[in-house]
Amino acid sequence: TRARELVDASSGAWFLLLVVIVVIGAPLVEEAVYRGLLQGSLRRSAPPWVAVVVVAALFAGVHFSVVEMPGLFAFALVLGICFARSAGLALPIVAHMAFNGTAIVLLAVLE
Repeated sequence: TRARELVDASSGAWFLLLVVIVVIGAPLVEEAVYRGLLQGSLRRSAPPWVAVVVVAALFAGVHFSVVEMPGLFAFALVLGICFARSAGLALPIVAHMAFNGTAIVLLAVLE
């Protein structure tokens, strides 16, 4: 609902700005914080799977939407595994960009 309202309320340059923020900005910042900083730090003191699960729970909880939490948690697990397996931020950033980009396109097309 929140995403639908944002897309519906924007047009022209505002829609382009929304795309830049949601598809580029948010994934870069969120992956640097959640996977790079938090998961990277936690995996030094806990098993890798614990780091993935704990950070995924934080990621889902921070979005403050009970309805979206299960999906965000599952998505964050995927991002955490991407980070753990690739030992870098590129793969989770690209996956996050693709996820957000797909959502924006679908919301824009399916009115």
